[in-house]
Amino acid sequence: DQAETSVLFELISHRYERHSIAIKANQPFSAWGDVFPDPAMTVASIDRLIHHATIIEMNGESYRKRVAALQSGGADIVIMDWKLEAMDGLECTRRIRAGIDGIDPTIPIILLTGVAGEETERAAYAAGVDYFMEKSFFSLKHLHAGLVNIFGVSALRG
Repeated sequence: DQAETSVLFELISHRYERHSIAIKANQPFSAWGDVFPDPAMTVASIDRLIHHATIIEMNGESYRKRVAALQSGGADIVIMDWKLEAMDGLECTRRIRAGIDGIDPTIPIILLTGVAGEETERAAYAAGVDYFMEKSFFSLKHLHAGLVNIFGVSALRG
């Protein structure tokens, strides 16, 4: 919906050339016209994301390559799926929180999952996740709420 895509566009625009942003998408940029209803907003969002970007395709890449991307300090937040190919998101969260491989253990983590339930959510928070989102209830408004929860309103506004 227009309001949700506006929130995503605002986030991308706000962080552009100020802070890092890591995004995991299951669609190539060529399909983002389906995400943003306005073609100009689509082009502007992609332009801001790829300018100064390091794009890491996660199509079966090794855990070591993903860790190297985090070690470089190139991200301010991790948004990941619970069900990763190399290891599950909870194990990855535990390793990040333990500071393994020189990764900042305080980096905020948002975990996405298709597995619903209070027990699943408790397990995610116990592993060190900062914000838990069920995919069945995923929306950009929900993501925005998570970012406000982690960074605070002032960090997103300016």
